[in-house]
Amino acid sequence: SNNLANLIEIWGLENGLMIFRDNSLGFILEISALDISCKRDDSVNLLADKIRHFLNGLPQFTDIQIIQEINQGNSKVIAEHQKLEATSTDSLCKLVLDERVKRFNDLEQNNMLPKHSLKFVVRRKIPELIQRPRLFGKKKDFEKLSEQILSREVKATISLRENIIQEMQSLGIYSRALFDKEIYDQLYWQWNPNRSIDPPEKYDASDLRNELVFSDVILNDHGFTINGVHHRVLSLKMLPDQTCSGMADKFKRLPFQSRLFFSIHVPDQQKEIESLKMHRRIAYSMVNGKQTGVRDLDSEAKFHDLESLLSEMIAQGERVFHVAVNVVLKS
Repeated sequence: SNNLANLIEIWGLENGLMIFRDNSLGFILEISALDISCKRDDSVNLLADKIRHFLNGLPQFTDIQIIQEINQGNSKVIAEHQKLEATSTDSLCKLVLDERVKRFNDLEQNNMLPKHSLKFVVRRKIPELIQRPRLFGKKKDFEKLSEQILSREVKATISLRENIIQEMQSLGIYSRALFDKEIYDQLYWQWNPNRSIDPPEKYDASDLRNELVFSDVILNDHGFTINGVHHRVLSLKMLPDQTCSGMADKFKRLPFQSRLFFSIHVPDQQKEIESLKMHRRIAYSMVNGKQTGVRDLDSEAKFHDLESLLSEMIAQGERVFHVAVNVVLKS
């Protein structure tokens, strides 16, 4: 069907949890950002090690997504700052405060004062439903579950949410779980930008698909348009050759009305190890199976990289993740 409501993954909401069409469960955390611009290199590297330890502790078949959104909306903070004038008796301080507030208001009106918001989305699949699809088989949606399995998985997802909040607190990151209405409002404005009607107070939490989309979608070669707002998606195709801790700080300079999606999937580590072993044997045969001619430098480099990666996974407990980076621009 071409109906957009039938293509939306989310199905319902219950107790701050999202229920998806494949019966997986998820939740959304609102998190604070860490300012590393004035930190020393050893402090940044220590933070990166803590984040790596946090990722290695995630259970398998878990998907996480960090969403950074840049918009305007600092008027409330500016108004709170202006209230400080009432507590000051120094005329010079009042003059400086008035000039500062005027400057901030001008930047806010000209879309030059960004407001960054960060969301941490987690989606957890039910182990009983994780199986390899049959050849030419069709993926099933909305599979039936027993009340016992569903209750157990809900408790496990809530426990995972509490553990992640505690882990983030140890990293110095403040986080809080969004309620059902907050999640619904976020989804509503995502699929209905520029709509003049606010989200309804009452909605059917058991089936959100027909409660979310009230706008037409137009697809074209350069993106898609929802309710007059054009969206353009940029995806990272090639990983950088070299990385350093804290390099994601550059993404703070993205334009207004942009969203950065950093997605991580935790696959079955045993299957990943077996796959890497197979590629290692293929690379070894490509290097040592050739008797004459020039050396295959690409296969040699690949063989050494695979050996070091496998040794880290087996001996040190490192994990392999599937990563995607996408930026959505709106205008």
